[in-house]
Amino acid sequence: MTDIRVLHRKWMEEPAYRSAYDELDAEFELAHTLIEVRSRVGLTQEESTERITSEASPRIEQGMMPHR
Repeated sequence: MTDIRVLHRKWMEEPAYRSAYDELDAEFELAHTLIEVRSRVGLTQEESTERITSEASPRIEQGMMPHR
């Protein structure tokens, strides 16, 4: 069985894969930061999701969140 890291390095040589991977860089960084902060403050994924949702919902409904 081939290690996923070996496959990833090989695939990164392909321009289409590299481009798609690079486009996701900001999302990977955000996910990493969220996991790091959540772990630091001792929240489970569920607790973190509940807090984010309860704080973001009113802002989204009021149009205060940036649109993608």
